[in-house]
Amino acid sequence: MDLILPIHSTRSARLIRLGTFQARQQTPAVPAAIVVVVVSTVVVALATGEAVGEETRSNLPLSEQYRVIAKRWVDQDDAARLLEETKSAVLEERKNRLIETDPKMADSHAERQAKADPEWHEWVKNMVKQRTEANRLKVQLEYIRMRHSEQQSFEATARAEMKL
Repeated sequence: MDLILPIHSTRSARLIRLGTFQARQQTPAVPAAIVVVVVSTVVVALATGEAVGEETRSNLPLSEQYRVIAKRWVDQDDAARLLEETKSAVLEERKNRLIETDPKMADSHAERQAKADPEWHEWVKNMVKQRTEANRLKVQLEYIRMRHSEQQSFEATARAEMKL
């Protein structure tokens, strides 16, 4: 028989046909709920079209995947926070350099010129990219947490089914 699972994504809810599914009677050692967990994890990533990091597609235990991504997130968040916290200091340095070249320049004019500089735009873009990357890693962490929660739920359902 064909197994059809509802797949929910931010784009739309859709149904995906997974192909022929072995009847439960033929594989009594593997509860249906466990099979669905393995299949649905792959299908959700494919159906939503969202990229999943290599660490979350590996055969590593979820705890190790979480540790690896968490370490990367901490490093990335540190870099992003450092840029965010030093933004005003960097701007002041740029303003001071402009005022040193023209001591009569008003502070507001120096700030306007510093912010109009293409180097400043690149610096801000880099800061935003660092924060975006940190946020992406944080979402990967949440994805691993959700997978763990789903796995626990399916395993509990399978245990309940076995008692029946």
